[in-house]
This record gives sequence, C-alpha cells and structure tokens, in this order.
Amino acid sequence: MTWKTWILVIASVLVSSIWLEGQVFAAGGRKQIVVFQDDAPLAVQQQAVALSGSTAVLPLSFINAWAIELPDVGTAQALAFLLNYTVLGVPIVVGSYDDLVVSVLPITPAPPPPQQTYDWGLKHIRVDDAHDKMPQVTGRKVQVAILDTGVGPHAQLTIVDEYNALPGGVPNLYSDDHGHGTHMAGIIAASMDSGVGTIGAAPEADIVAVKVLDFNGKGSLSTVINGLQWVYNHKQIRLVNMSFGFSTDSLPLRTAIKKLFDQGTLMVASAGNSCSDSGDQDEDGGEDGEGATCDVPQTTDIKYPAHYQWVIAVTATDINYQVTDYSLVGPQVDLTASGGVLTGARILSTYPLPPFYGYGSRTSQAAAHVTGARALKLQQKPLLSLSEVQVLLCQTARNLGYQATQQGCGLIDAEKLLAAP
Repeated sequence: MTWKTWILVIASVLVSSIWLEGQVFAAGGRKQIVVFQDDAPLAVQQQAVALSGSTAVLPLSFINAWAIELPDVGTAQALAFLLNYTVLGVPIVVGSYDDLVVSVLPITPAPPPPQQTYDWGLKHIRVDDAHDKMPQVTGRKVQVAILDTGVGPHAQLTIVDEYNALPGGVPNLYSDDHGHGTHMAGIIAASMDSGVGTIGAAPEADIVAVKVLDFNGKGSLSTVINGLQWVYNHKQIRLVNMSFGFSTDSLPLRTAIKKLFDQGTLMVASAGNSCSDSGDQDEDGGEDGEGATCDVPQTTDIKYPAHYQWVIAVTATDINYQVTDYSLVGPQVDLTASGGVLTGARILSTYPLPPFYGYGSRTSQAAAHVTGARALKLQQKPLLSLSEVQVLLCQTARNLGYQATQQGCGLIDAEKLLAAP
C-alpha cells in the first residue's frame, strides 16, 4: 500500500462523520459515472458521494468508478463538490461523466419457416457451406456473452450462464422482455436439431445472457459497464456481442473495453445506424434495431464501442450484397455482414414470445452474424488473439468493391475463415 493510500485511509476514518455545511442535498437527479483515482479506498469513494448529497447507484469497481444520481436541488454544486473533493489535499476524483443512454428498436414477430433452414443472411456469409464442409465445427464449448435485452426463453437456445446488470435487478432474471437480444442469440447460436425454425451460425455455442437493456430496449452506460464487469470476472468467456452503440465517446466505456481486451476477450459491435423508421433518436445514444434506409449514403463516424480499435466494427449488407445506406461508416470499420433492410429482405431469427420468431434489420443483426462466425473459428483455435483474428478475417473476407470505410476488409466468409490455417 502506497503512502498516498495510507493517507486516504486514515483521512477517511477521521472525517467519516463530518458533513460539510451547505453540501447535503436530497437524492434524485442527473445520472453520472464518477471515476476515482486508482489508489482511492472504497470507503473514501463512498464518503465523497455521500457528502455531495448524491446517491450511489452501482459500484463499477473494475474501472474504479461509481454510477451515481446527483440531487434534484443543488445539482451543479454537488457535481462541483465531487470534482474538487480532496482528502488532506490529495484529489481523489479523476472526473465525472454523463451516464449516456442507448436504445434498440423492437423485433417484428413472424411465423416460423415450415421446415428448419438457414436464413438468407447466414447463406450470404456462407455458414451453410462451412457446416457442410466441416460438420464437426459447430461452436461447441465456445461461450458467447450477448449484452442486450436478455435472451429467451426459446426452445432453440441453450443458455449456460446469465446475469442481469440492470440496477436493482434480480441477478438471474435474464429473460428477454423486449425481443432484440433473443434475435441476436438466434443468429449466433440457434440449434440445428429442432426440425423447425432457423439455424444459427454456431449452433452448439454456449450462450451467456447478460441483460443490460430493459423491456423498452433502453439502457444506460453504467448498466453496460456493469455487464462488462461481470464478463471480465468470468474469464472463461472469450467472445462478446454488443449490438448497440453510443453516439459519443466516454472514458468509463473506453476503460472498460480496454480492460477486457487486455484480458484477451474478443468483442464484436455494430457500427450503428444513421436513421430509423420511428424518426426519433435517444438524447445521448442511438438506436440500433430495425429501421428504414436513408435517402443518401451515410458518412458519419461509427458509434461506440465499435469505434474502438479493440473491437470488431461491423456494417450491414442487404440481400443484393450491397452495403446499406443506413450503416454508419468510417475508418474504424472492420467488416460487413448481412443486415437487411426494412423495405426489402430482413433477417429472420428467434423471438421470446409466440410465434417465437421475428424479423429485424440493421447493423445489430450484422454484428451477430460476425460473432457467430467467430465462435466457429474459436472452436478450431481457442487461443486466437484479436490481432490474429483480424488478420484471418481480412484474408478471408469477400471484397464487395466498396471503400474500406464502408466494408472494412469486406463481407465475412465463414467457409473461407474455417478453411484458413
């Protein structure tokens, strides 16, 4: 323990019962993520939040932070108090950041196909050919964490572990009360022995359901980081799918993603969408569910966490192998994959309520296709690093003739990916 840590510990004991006059406010207000210095003891962190009159909502210990709620009255004073908080002259707060909001749009229920089949999206990335040529490669024993609205229940999906990251949520209540997460899970890992429905890219992969979005398909940055924290503590999980995106960068998210990367976790995220059929967009985040195409090609930078170099960023293609004009693009794009469009062919996958299948389209679905293909390769080569995966994906992707900012290395090709040494 460093000398600074000892000072902070001693100081926290000395002032644990001291409340600064004029700095105590009623709880309930704007949500923030407060990041503390690495050597600030937990007791000192809790004390700083309490003395500001704020309410601690979620501990985010793996990035040394707390999700808090600033008071309704004296919000600015409370935030200033936190940012300037010191113990014996030692500053303990790195910064306070908005608890950004993100959302996904609903999935449209649809009847199941008359017999079990590959949806066109998986055929486009040649998953069916990969299964035919290497039937033993099914994603078996590969754990895939799906950070979303939850997963299932569904007869075609096998869930081996789960976590509810929502504040105050019961940890094992991971069921999908929205539909988006179950749709991603089906694309990735719907079983192939049910006789009905669809087939996933990695039908024997182990699904880990991490619920970070609520029944409205909405969630906050702090709940996403809470879910990432749980994945970080379960080191057997090698692969993470994040079919959502925040419009702006944030130090807490960047820190969390980097920690998972440093641990060897492989992450896939949707590049994001430029417009939606509903016509509205969250104040702090962006929708990444189903939606309409736009009138002009989009050139806006992609969303976060896809924007980070430690994450595979995916744009979407339609049934004609064209990169969709709703896909956000930029130099950070790594690959493109099947996403579909609202006014044409969409992606059919699993849904948690009758009729238990549904249609969706956007970069959300595209990211799930890449995650499923990567699960197959991880069964073959469990110790692949991100750089090795990126090389393989680029070497085996199909060039569609677009700029790299739109397609990255091209359309992912599951058959070539598995055939690559």
